[in-house]
Formats: sequence, structure tokens, C-alpha cells
Amino acid sequence: MAEINKSSNIIVYCGNDKGYFQSLERRFKQRYESLNFSFVISFTEDESSYLSLLVDILKLNPKIIYIDFSVNTKPFLKLSRQLKRLSTLDHVPIVGLVESKKYLRECSASGVDFTHVKCGEIHDVVYHPMYLAFEKQVAKPTFAKGKFKAPVSASLINDFRVGYITPEYIRAEGNFLQSKGDVLELSTSFPKETIPSKQFIVNSVSDRDLYYDFDYSYELGIQFVSEPSISEADLETANALEDPKAKENRLTELQNNLKIKQEEHANEVRVCKKKHLAWVNDKITFSKPKKTKILIVDGEMNFLDRVKTSLDQFPYTIRLQTVLTEDVESLRKVFPHLIGMNLISKTFLDKFNNPNLTLVEKEVLEEELKERETNSLNHLGRLVKRVKDTENYTPFIIVFNCLNFTSKSLQDTYEYPLIISHKGKMDLDYILKMAEIFERKQVDKYNAKVEAKIASLRKKDPKKYGRITKADFEEKRYYVNKNDDMSFLSLTHDIEVLTISETEITFKSERQLSPSTYRFDVPLKCSVTIVPTDGNYFQKDGQDFIYKAFIHSVDEIDKKGIRKYVNDTFFADLNEKRDKELQEFKNLNNSILEEKKSKEEKSVEDTLEEINNERDEEARPKDNSSIGFSRKLKDD
Repeated sequence: MAEINKSSNIIVYCGNDKGYFQSLERRFKQRYESLNFSFVISFTEDESSYLSLLVDILKLNPKIIYIDFSVNTKPFLKLSRQLKRLSTLDHVPIVGLVESKKYLRECSASGVDFTHVKCGEIHDVVYHPMYLAFEKQVAKPTFAKGKFKAPVSASLINDFRVGYITPEYIRAEGNFLQSKGDVLELSTSFPKETIPSKQFIVNSVSDRDLYYDFDYSYELGIQFVSEPSISEADLETANALEDPKAKENRLTELQNNLKIKQEEHANEVRVCKKKHLAWVNDKITFSKPKKTKILIVDGEMNFLDRVKTSLDQFPYTIRLQTVLTEDVESLRKVFPHLIGMNLISKTFLDKFNNPNLTLVEKEVLEEELKERETNSLNHLGRLVKRVKDTENYTPFIIVFNCLNFTSKSLQDTYEYPLIISHKGKMDLDYILKMAEIFERKQVDKYNAKVEAKIASLRKKDPKKYGRITKADFEEKRYYVNKNDDMSFLSLTHDIEVLTISETEITFKSERQLSPSTYRFDVPLKCSVTIVPTDGNYFQKDGQDFIYKAFIHSVDEIDKKGIRKYVNDTFFADLNEKRDKELQEFKNLNNSILEEKKSKEEKSVEDTLEEINNERDEEARPKDNSSIGFSRKLKDD
């Protein structure tokens, strides 16, 4: 990366599409010259070096990050996930760029705030992240906004992720808070021959020990086959019968049919359960769960420069964090078994150990070292307190760059025996060795406990428990690969749309939503990301919540459809007035035509009558003299 002015507002583009990058750069400079933006391209041909890009990006302290998934897609998906988890980048919008809509789901799942299809229209590509990063300075769009006379019903879709599947339930994560006992209707990619029903029961909900970057985890009981019931229509028809006997007979018939269906249902469930168990057992063969979780806390992440492979290649789940927040949220979400943290940063120690320092410079840095140590020890104390307050939780804590404190002194100070002091710099290899030791001890401890339990049961009842094995104590779990379609679930939530423009939408929800990205159907498919207004993610309207969200994950054809929809909405009153005027004109025109037609028909009748009258006149005497003459002849 080229040298840049660190005092400027930095925008990072990860990719190699220089033409698209230059278009973005021009747009930013045209619209926001006063914000002094500097633009940096971050890219490498080496697909395994995404971690070094992460380190470079952290050094830049950017305001906006673009990740172009058109190249190095898999490494950039990993980069996106890692960046989105870091506390220091909490308020830095990350925008994903894709070549076509077929990559949207995978890229959106990596945690980016917005996903845009690369095309000639870049207004939203600039406006959306600018709104999040510079809400007060962003140039508001002048697009027409359609406001509905009455709210329009629509569906908000939340994508869940599946962690693992057991014979009885699935473990999933998502952003909708559920309650125990809720029945959810989920869209899944599970085999229909084993799980034909879309219904799942919420057995439990938790906000801790999460794998994906969601707010909640759920244990969802598998229904297998939906419970049979009497339809509302059949009940209404039966109850509407006037003859009491006929009504009674029809209701009895419905109940008898229900009993037959319930018996069939029980058989279907047994068959499905048997098939599902066989399916899980077969899948477990290819499932390799990672049992040990590691959390590494390092503000600079310099140790990643020495890591030459992807973090997911290791046999442990590794999570990175730049700083532990006051509420130690990373601890709650990840629940790691090992925590590695720096007491002092590498950059400061390099400066402190510079042999060319003057005596005055050395004294100043020594004072700063004491201050840094005090601050870091306070962080360590807060971490240990949270650990001790958590029931049945005893992780190892490894403190690197710890020059002046031994393991014993730290253990005694914080009254926690699992703290290890290490004078050396942050070292992933050292952490991995500790993880290997930890996991081996955990396995040995578990095996000893199970073997003791088996021995006790066999002694109690040799006949009953003679064939029991360690496998009988282990829950069968198939851990679904995050790239598998089965790792995705979706849940629909009804909302009401209030306004819409080609870039944003406002809607009302009966439930409070996490400020996240959802899919939408109104009437076209798109994604929306809830955004704040003056720091607030929603407004209250009685018991309802009103949200503002930005529309994305659409291509140029979709954009035209949105514009048409907005225009139809925006001009609804005018169109209604015009339709009314047109109908009135048609009615008036039809009235005139009918009148004219009536007159024409009447004119024909009059004409015939006139012709007949003329003939009669011709047959009659012309005057009285002729009449007298005829009488005279008669008289004669």
C-alpha cells in the first residue's frame, strides 16, 4: 500500500478492479471534497495472505471499507468475517461488492453491512456507508419517496445459521429473540424424506457461547411431521348446518377422521425419526467438530504477519479481538477455553527497547510503560472478575509481553490459578501448544469420568448395562459446514411498510428487531439493513417499533422495478384522481353516445310515421267540395 496522510479520512478498497475503484474515488471527491478523503487499494494475489491485509487495514484506521468479492472470494469472505468481529471497527461500515446476484447470500453472510452488485449505478454504494460513517455530513438523496395511504403488509426474512443437527433437535443462531415453546415455521434445505415438516419448537434460547455473529442461539426441537388438525373451514361448514342431527354427525365424522390421521401421524413420525437417526449417523462420519475455542486479544494483530495459513485450517476455533470492551461482550459470545492477550503492545515495546534512546527519552517511556501496565492490569482484572462470576467456567489466560509480573504474582493478585505470564511477544504457535495440552487434558478427564460411570452402572446391574459403551454417553451431533446450504434457515416476520424510495424504506414491526441485515419482499426481492437516525435505531408508535432501512443487494433491473414501484406509490393520489376523471369522462361520453343513439333510433320511427301519414293524406279527399260532390251523386 502507498504512503498516505494519516490525518485524512481513509477509505480502503480491497480488490483489483481499478476502474470501479476510480469511479468510487471520483464520486467521493466530487461530493465530499471538504472531508479530505484518502483512498487506498489493499490487494494481494496470494489467496492465503488475507490475514496480512487485516493487519494493514487496522494500521490505517479507516472510516469506510469496501471488499470486492469478485476476486479471491473465499479469502475475502474470511477477511470480512474477521474485520466485522473487531471492536475497534464496530462503527466502520463494511460494504461488499459482487459481480452478480448469485453471490449475494454467501457474501452477505460474511457480515458486511451492505452488499451491492457492481454496475453503473453507484449512488447507494457511496451514500449507504457515508450515512453510517458521517451521518451529519452526508448529502441526503433527492429521490422521490412514496408514502402509502395505509401501511402495506410485507414479509421481513431473517436468515438463521445452523451449527449442528442431532437426532432430536438442531442448534441454530439468529437475530430474532424467541421464547421457549414458540413454534417456528422455517424454510430449510433439510432432506424432505426425513424432515418433511417446516415446524420447529423453541426448546431454549441463549445469548452466549455463539459461533456465528448473531445475537442469539436456539435449540429447536424437530417436529418431523406437522400435527394433524381439523381445518377451520371444515369446522365452520359443520357448525353452519341448521339440522342439529346433521351438524352432530358431521362434527363426529371430523373427529373420527382426525383420530385416523393422528394414528397415521404417529407412524409417520416413527418412520421419519428412524430415517433421520440413520442420516445423522451417516453424516457424523464426515463431521469434525472443533472442541477447543481460542480468543486472542491484540490491538495491533502483528503476530498475524507470521501466520502463513488460514485460521480455520487449525483444529481449534480461533477468534480475534482488538480490545475487550467494558462489558467483556467477546467473552460472553465466544466462551473461549483459552484467552491470549498482550499486557503491552509490540509497537510500544519496540520503541522502549530502542538502543539509541537518550536518557530523558528512556525515563519518559518508563513512565509510560508503568501507565500502560496499570491500564492493562485493570483490563485483566475485569476479565478475571467476569470469568469468576460465570458458573462452571475456568479458561486459561495467557498474558504476553508481561515483563515485570510472574505467573505466581498474577495468580495471587487476582486469586485465579489459571493465569500464565509470558515475557515473549504474542505467539500463535505457543497458544496452539497450550490448546493441545488443554484439549488432551479435557479428553482424558472426560474419558475417566465416563469410564467410572460405566463401571458403576455395570456393577449395579451387569445384565442391563453389560454392553454399554462410551458412545452411549455422547450426543450424536452432525456439525454442518458453513458453506453447505443446510447451514441456512430462514424465518418470516410480518411487517407494515410506511414509505419507500429507491434507496430506503421505513416500516413498522410489532417486535423489536436487532439492527442488522434482513431480506425483504415488497414486492421484489432485496435486502435491507436497519440504520440509525440520530443514534436511535427505532422510534416507538404505541406498542409498535418503526425502523428506517437502506435497500441493497439489487441489480440495475431491480432498480428500475423499485423506481416504478416508488413512482406508482408516489403518484397514487394523482393516478387515482386521473383514473376518476377518466372514468367520469367515459361515463359522460357513453351518456352522450346513448342519447345520440336514442335520437337516431327515434328519428327513424318518426320518418316511417311521416311516410305513412303522407300516404293516408294522399288517399283522402283534398277539400270539402269533393265531399259535397260525392254526396250529390249519391243523392241523384
